[in-house]
Amino acid sequence: MSNVTGKFIVSLDFELYWGLTDSAPFDKCKPYIKKGCETIPKLLELFIKHNIHATWGVVGMLFADSKEDLQKYVPEVRPEYVRNAVFPYDYYETADYSKDNNVAHFAPDLINLIMKTKDQEIGSHTFSHYYCKELGHSINTFEHDIKAARKIAKDKFGFDLTSIIFPRNYVNKEYFECLKQNGFKVLRGNPEGYAYNRGTMLARILRMLDTYFNVLGDKTYDEKTCLQDGYVDIKASIFFRKYNHKLRFFEPLKMRCIKRQMTRAAKKGRVFHLWWHPHNMGHNPEIFLNQIEELLGHFDSLKKKYGFESLSMGELAEEVLNG
Repeated sequence: MSNVTGKFIVSLDFELYWGLTDSAPFDKCKPYIKKGCETIPKLLELFIKHNIHATWGVVGMLFADSKEDLQKYVPEVRPEYVRNAVFPYDYYETADYSKDNNVAHFAPDLINLIMKTKDQEIGSHTFSHYYCKELGHSINTFEHDIKAARKIAKDKFGFDLTSIIFPRNYVNKEYFECLKQNGFKVLRGNPEGYAYNRGTMLARILRMLDTYFNVLGDKTYDEKTCLQDGYVDIKASIFFRKYNHKLRFFEPLKMRCIKRQMTRAAKKGRVFHLWWHPHNMGHNPEIFLNQIEELLGHFDSLKKKYGFESLSMGELAEEVLNG
């Protein structure tokens, strides 16, 4: 057993429909987004019960409470993506912001609840769910985007964003210096290897297989490797996939893979980083929460036996930087 305490990191990509505008029609997404939002208070209760520290990467647009409020922060300099489908501002201009639809567009009350919950960190998921590897991106438009994210967080809730999660995990090292200059200290990177750093069909198939059979090996790592050229990269380990009824017989394998990686991190004094999307909880809320509680119960056992520790991304970054 290592003398170094293992670290359990949880992060969530909180984006609602701003992260889905290019994936599916609004009316199809709205029901499960709404259920996902309704599940967040229950998830926070679980985090309190099991003393879980977590980082919520929030799309900046969610801080607003109306289109009129949002308009104050939308940057004038915007990305010029080649693919129009991924351009969120086209949707922003034409969306139906009626009261019943705002649950999928804005979340100031939920953000406030997260902020008031013990040991929760609010990070950034960029302002507009910015795609950092999409054709047409640029450092200039990215900087305007993250400045808008920081301003709306500061104006609406009074805090400075220092942690960032790249949308779609499009981690682009060209932007790291820009992030440092704009107050960000820590990011969530990707696991090493082809499957987690490519968008090909083969890579997607390998990631799916890895969920149930761990075909890509160990996902834990030494926290000393997080510090790179002045920034802290807390790499993701495993994406917690939503319950899939068609693959229901493989669900125990999914849980076993995660538990084994958690156990390895606890025993070896390494980092294990689990992440998911809150809107995915809306597909099968009870099953999702039951599975999360099962994993958090496993964390409790590892904490008792090995001293396994729950930290937010920001907390681990401070530990790494203070070395």
